[in-house]
Amino acid sequence: MSLEALRQILRRADASAAAVLDADEVATWPKGSLEALTALGLLRQDAPARAIICPGCDMQCLKEVEIIGGGTEARAMIYCDQRDDMEPIEVPLDRLRRWSVDVGQLANSLSMLLGGPSQAKEVARGRLWLLGRPISKGGRIDLFLARGATWADSATVIAANARLRQCTRAVVLTLSDTQPDWLPGMVCLSLGRLALWEDGGLSVDRGCIESELARRAARSTRVIQKFPTPPGTPWERVAIVITADGDAAQVTAGSVTEPVTPDRMGMTYKRNPRKFTVDWTTLLKLAKHGRITSEDREARSITPKQVERLKLKLRDFFGIDEDPFKSYRQVESDDSYQAERSLLDRRGLHRRRLVGGYEPRFALTRIRA
Repeated sequence: MSLEALRQILRRADASAAAVLDADEVATWPKGSLEALTALGLLRQDAPARAIICPGCDMQCLKEVEIIGGGTEARAMIYCDQRDDMEPIEVPLDRLRRWSVDVGQLANSLSMLLGGPSQAKEVARGRLWLLGRPISKGGRIDLFLARGATWADSATVIAANARLRQCTRAVVLTLSDTQPDWLPGMVCLSLGRLALWEDGGLSVDRGCIESELARRAARSTRVIQKFPTPPGTPWERVAIVITADGDAAQVTAGSVTEPVTPDRMGMTYKRNPRKFTVDWTTLLKLAKHGRITSEDREARSITPKQVERLKLKLRDFFGIDEDPFKSYRQVESDDSYQAERSLLDRRGLHRRRLVGGYEPRFALTRIRA
């Protein structure tokens, strides 16, 4: 089978939602190509064509076909309305045959070829499939097949897909070539460049995927651009105002004020700069609650380990050695508080409880939407 036939199918499927090939196109393929692709399930019989290019003369007119009779006696006829001297033209019924491309079945085949389940998971209807999570040299990857990468709605249907955006290491196979920056931080490869036909079956060049992953990893070393904090600035003169969308901040340290992104602060994943790490989400929670206390359920979900990670990030970014947080312990009276978590002030009289947590030394707020 010719790989060009497969690439033609992929290009057609990516060109429009109605991916149909006619008998004239299929007739140009090497012998056995149609049977092989049909056996794989990539092509399936579609409704017969209702109009074809008329073979009666050199004018190449697109003419409607009229079916006369039925069953084994059926005949396909074209009646020319352009020339008076043209008799009715009979065309072979095989010329009316058409095949549509089944991209879902292609996704299933690729999933099995690449070590995934027999059924790919459709995460965006007719547009995006999760083929599996195979292990590569650098760890697990999320492997996707995308259709319509060049369509006008690809930014909202594919690039903004929640399942795709949560990946830290994603490889997206496309049916046609795409721009290199179509999905920032992700590896995008054209399936037409990876497809192979070996031993009478479809296969994929995994080595090319590994090479591209290694190449991206080699250049993904991030250099964090530290904030130009004036020497001697204490944390009390630092202010972080997070935007309403929660994806950037206005930062002040001493006399310097600059806009800052989570990526610049090292709080996004190297291979997916659009995905925030737990450090940034911790900062967002702090901006909402002001401090971490054992009394606030949402703030209480922030663990001491997460606080320590955030401390290291902030110290490194601002270049201030002192602890950016102060720990506190407050005693509150509450007669109804449970005894196992309380201290008795006087036996049988009143109970008091200890409330602990962390509070930032710097000003931290968030603009309301």
